[in-house]
Amino acid sequence: MRAAVCMTIIITAASSATAWGQSLKAQVVCAAQAERAYQAYKNAAFVPGFKFGSGDYQSHFNTKLNKCLILINQIYQYNGDTMTTAQLSDAFERRVLANYSLSLKSNTLVCELTPTLDKTANCSSRAEFDAFVAKYMEQ
Repeated sequence: MRAAVCMTIIITAASSATAWGQSLKAQVVCAAQAERAYQAYKNAAFVPGFKFGSGDYQSHFNTKLNKCLILINQIYQYNGDTMTTAQLSDAFERRVLANYSLSLKSNTLVCELTPTLDKTANCSSRAEFDAFVAKYMEQ
């Protein structure tokens, strides 16, 4: 009886360690892919009238979806207008899950949430965008 209990504990611990190791590997691969996706995103912005201000990104491997996600935040100027943007996307597929863009000059807001390919909803604030993104970045 004791041997069976000990064996169950060992098997459980081994499978937990294996799952943890796979999760860690996925996070490392995701971080590297997110870096490549961010560099590609920044390089695509070299257009006339565009001036990069500041930007950063955060990567996250979503275990529930088995997806590598990247959240990019950026401030830039385009033809004299300052824009603040945020975008959540799949770092491998480059599919955009959420997009936020605010023009400071005209106060024009574009905010779209696209959880699935066939479903898109508009949002009306950065707080609403952030709440949607948090669900993906915490799993």
